[in-house]
Amino acid sequence: KNLGYSYIEIEKRIKEISNFFEINDILNTDIKDLTLSLKNKLLIILALAHNPLVLVLDDIFLGMDLNEQHFMLEKLKTMQDKGLTILNITSKLDTIYDSNIVYVLNNFKIEKEGNVQDILEKDSYLTKIGLELPFIVDLSLKLKSYNLIKKIYFDYNILGEKLWK
Repeated sequence: KNLGYSYIEIEKRIKEISNFFEINDILNTDIKDLTLSLKNKLLIILALAHNPLVLVLDDIFLGMDLNEQHFMLEKLKTMQDKGLTILNITSKLDTIYDSNIVYVLNNFKIEKEGNVQDILEKDSYLTKIGLELPFIVDLSLKLKSYNLIKKIYFDYNILGEKLWK
C-alpha cells in the first residue's frame, strides 16, 4: 500500500507469493502464534513481495529447522535462476552450497574468498575462527584425506553412491 500498489495488485502479489512459498494455510494466523522458523520464512517472503533485484539475508536461517531451511534455499535458488541476486550473510555454512562466490569475514575484514569447494576445504581455518562445518562437509573432507573421494559432497545420497562404486 505504501508503495502505491493498487488493491488488485496487492491481492495478486499475495496470492502468487503465498502459492510459491506454500504459506496459504498461515495467512490469517496471528504473528505471535507462529514459530520462529515460520517468522523467519515470512521475513524473506515479505522482502521478496516487492520483486527486488537484490535480496540481503543476515543469518535468517538460524531460527529455521533443517526442512524449512532446505525448502527456502530451493525456492531462493529458483528465484536466483530468474535473476535475483542474493547476498547471504551467514554463520551456517550449510546455506552456502549454491553460492557463486564466498567471502569469509573475520574481525570485519575479508580474509578468504573463492568458490564453495575452495572455502570449505580450508576447514582448519574455518573452525579456528569459530565456524562449524556441516557434517556432510566434515565427512567428505575426512574421506578425501584418505583418497576415498576426490571432492567435497553436499548431498548424502550422492556421497553414498560415490562410496559404493
